[in-house]
Amino acid sequence: SIIKYFPPYTRMTHPKGGLSLWVELPEHIDTVKLYSLAKKEKITFMPGPIFTTTNKFRNNLRLNCTRWSAETESAIKKLGELARISHVEE
Repeated sequence: SIIKYFPPYTRMTHPKGGLSLWVELPEHIDTVKLYSLAKKEKITFMPGPIFTTTNKFRNNLRLNCTRWSAETESAIKKLGELARISHVEE
C-alpha cells in the first residue's frame, strides 16, 4: 500500500475498478500547496478542491494508477515525504 509513504492518519480508497486512487491526508495538509511543491519535483496529481465548487477536500488528492513502475513508486515515496513537510514550509 502507498499509505506507508504518507503521514500518519492518511487514508486511501480501495477501488474495485477505475483508474484513480482518492487519498485523504491529515486535515492540516493543503493539497493545493502540496501540488506546488510536488510540481517542482516533476510529480503531478489532482488536488481535491478542483472536484468541488466549495472549499472542501483541501486535504485530499487524486492519483492516477493506470501504470505502476519503479519510477512511479519513487514518485509516490517523494510525494509522501513532501506531504510530511508541506505544512511546515508555509
